[in-house]
Amino acid sequence: MSLNEKEKAEIERIYNKTERLIYKFFRDYTDDENLIIELSQSLWYKVCTHWSAVSKVEEEGIANYLRVMAKHIVDDHFKGKDREASLYTELAYLKSQGGQIEGEKETEEFLDKEMGDFLEEALIILTKDERDLLKLKYRWRLSGEEIAKILDISHELVRVKLHKIRLKLKEEILDRKRRWENED
Repeated sequence: MSLNEKEKAEIERIYNKTERLIYKFFRDYTDDENLIIELSQSLWYKVCTHWSAVSKVEEEGIANYLRVMAKHIVDDHFKGKDREASLYTELAYLKSQGGQIEGEKETEEFLDKEMGDFLEEALIILTKDERDLLKLKYRWRLSGEEIAKILDISHELVRVKLHKIRLKLKEEILDRKRRWENED
């Protein structure tokens, strides 16, 4: 990892611009200041070691790109012991939105308040990749184009994958609702 002076200066500029955002992001996961410092150092180490990829991200997308990198670092750190807790945090966020995801009519049509209760259970059927894609779209509110750049796939493929995930969730939620109604 040998960076020239221009690259070092650019990394420092990005660091100064996003330092508070990254700190707040890690603060959402822990109150431990030492752990926040450790996670931040891991992030900036990855930025330096993967500079060739990071440097290709457009200026307006760099903060979101860093957040995704930070999320992967958090996931790696808490892997195993907190993976399930992280999922429930995501579910709590979705529920706090009234069971509706802003801007997604398909999702809004089937996630009425009553059906939102089944969402928590239904999300468990998704693969890790499917949950990660939902996190990028709904937690980080990234556009399809931004997600496509991060995942290095086409915007259309992102759209299709999200559509299939929503249909899969809708089917599972409706199935769980029917089973629940039949139990009564």
